[in-house]
Amino acid sequence: MVFVGLGLHIAAGGAFELRTVVAMTVRVGFWTGQAVALSRSFEYGRGRRAGADEAVSS
Repeated sequence: MVFVGLGLHIAAGGAFELRTVVAMTVRVGFWTGQAVALSRSFEYGRGRRAGADEAVSS
């Protein structure tokens, strides 16, 4: 949301520093990567638990 707000501010002719845009881009990339990694981690964990439960109940 803040990144979109900055983009609108810049598009409207507002003042900005390039380092702010670069820093926000790096942050968005980092947190997107964290979210994807965590999501994949949960998917992998569910698959292993399901296999483990089947082995125990057999």
